[in-house]
Amino acid sequence: MTFVKKWQEKAPALAIWAEENVPEGFAVVDLGLTEAQRKKRRSTNSMENLNQQIKRRTRGWPASSRTKRPC
Repeated sequence: MTFVKKWQEKAPALAIWAEENVPEGFAVVDLGLTEAQRKKRRSTNSMENLNQQIKRRTRGWPASSRTKRPC
């Protein structure tokens, strides 16, 4: 079931808007990047994701255990 079909009865205005506008949001935009620039952007996104995962997983730990260094 597509998003539009799911919401067509409950929120027809939303379904119409989504049908007209959402495909534009997913369109691939040619930014004129070189292959090296695309690779750099991909690796940067990967690093940002990794940092966010580390932050998420260490959020509940006591601060002292994150900052202590062995003597």
